Amino acid sequence: MRSLLLAGGVAVLLCSCATPYVPPVGVATATLTLSADLSQNYGSWVLVQNFDDESCAPSANGNRLASFSTRAIQGEGDDKGGVTRAIPANRPMVYSFIYQRGAAGFTEYTTCVVTQSFVPAAGARYRAFFWMEGEGCSVALTREDGADPGAVGSLRLVEPVCFNHLTG
Repeated sequence: MRSLLLAGGVAVLLCSCATPYVPPVGVATATLTLSADLSQNYGSWVLVQNFDDESCAPSANGNRLASFSTRAIQGEGDDKGGVTRAIPANRPMVYSFIYQRGAAGFTEYTTCVVTQSFVPAAGARYRAFFWMEGEGCSVALTREDGADPGAVGSLRLVEPVCFNHLTG
């Protein structure tokens, strides 16, 4: 019963107030595929949120880019194929991967957040991949097309991290 209540509470928190991402219209775009490896972290989840700038202003396009979970209560249960989104090009794209395992006050609890920013080129394809290593987490961003696939020169780590707990 306790786990059913906990699962229901987590599902409500993750879904109830989220502002889903809406792709931009009438502007140049790039493609960003978001993915997460949670295979070694059963019972964990990752939210991917979008922000207007590095001061963590809420995005006019919505904050929730994607969500991944190892349980069927919420999220896509990523198979490493990822979730692909059209994103505005030629302006900073600020996003956070927010990881949680456990529930504060009920179980052992772990969180980790990484916020990054980059300027996508119009028509380009990118992939952001999240994974846990020990007690920390990492996100790798790569360009998947063009004359220079691989590292993204405009990539920056944003600190302090961005996390929208109200509509994210």
